[in-house]
Amino acid sequence: MKKIVFVGIFLSCISGYSQTKKEKIAELVQLSGIGFQKMGLKGRFIQEFKNRYPSVTEAFWKGIEQKIDINELINKTGILFEKYYSEEEIDELLKFYKSPLGKKMIENMPQIMKEGEEAGRNWAQKTVDQINNELTKEGYLQSPPPPGK
Repeated sequence: MKKIVFVGIFLSCISGYSQTKKEKIAELVQLSGIGFQKMGLKGRFIQEFKNRYPSVTEAFWKGIEQKIDINELINKTGILFEKYYSEEEIDELLKFYKSPLGKKMIENMPQIMKEGEEAGRNWAQKTVDQINNELTKEGYLQSPPPPGK
């Protein structure tokens, strides 16, 4: 009898717990991989500057990296979820990201984003070159600018 009472109390305590919308959004941000650390956003961002300024010391970059607050971006992303999704939709997204397909999406998203960025850069470069060639052909430009300009 004591076990039944304990289980009943335990179940009522669990069912009484309800996440707030903000807690659900925090879980969604974490589950969905939007934590950006997984994608290495901060590191890639700094690497771009390292490539541009190769004479700058590693100590400088380490200091800068400590000052960059990726949580600010994560929090702003959470605010966007709150703005554009109802609590019921957040619940559905949480279910999705906990599902096998959602987990697969999370796992593949960094590579998809990386390849998507590369595809976007290549497309943009091709399009710029195409427009410049047409402008030259029609006499609007004297000679086409060097590729990538």
